[in-house]
Amino acid sequence: RRLPFLPARPPALQWRVVLCSPVLPWEVPTQRRQTRPRKKRTPPATVDEQLEQTWGTGKYQWLLLLMMGPGVWTAEAFHLMVITYIEDDIGRTFGVTGFLQSLAGSSAFMGAMIGAYVWSCVADRQGRRVVVWITLAGSNVLGCCTATAQTYWVFLVLRACVGFFFAGTVLAGYGLTIEFFPPRRRGLATIVINCAWAVMLIAVTGLCY
Repeated sequence: RRLPFLPARPPALQWRVVLCSPVLPWEVPTQRRQTRPRKKRTPPATVDEQLEQTWGTGKYQWLLLLMMGPGVWTAEAFHLMVITYIEDDIGRTFGVTGFLQSLAGSSAFMGAMIGAYVWSCVADRQGRRVVVWITLAGSNVLGCCTATAQTYWVFLVLRACVGFFFAGTVLAGYGLTIEFFPPRRRGLATIVINCAWAVMLIAVTGLCY
């Protein structure tokens, strides 16, 4: 039978209580230390949440969208796609036909294929803004040099270099614009940028016609 002043014990220890009335030292019940309930730690805010709470959508974002959308993307679309409509004139100027003539339009896309990988890595390490300025300057300078090409192969190399810098401008510029917009406005910014590209393609078609 369990003594009233002792706490409940497992059956294997009850015989000690019956034989020895003093409680053994190691059997003295210890009072558990009361601990305060821990407060739940709130996780740190993400980048998108910080943009939504602190920045929002202001003058800087709209100016950046205006510069990158109707500004940079329209210029790059004209710069890249106008060659497609004047391939025949290029062929007559340099005296090439067939496959060599078609390289005038595709050489820029060959350079863009390489530039997309290179400039994406550079933008992640050095920042989008630096890549945008470097690639804008490179594509404009090389585009002017294309007009002075004396041979067809020099023309193709310069067009490939233009495409190499073009990829960095488009990718880094798009990322720079979208990342500064809060999530609820990014869809609108994406539509504006892509509409600027489409409008310039239509304008190039009309101009070449």
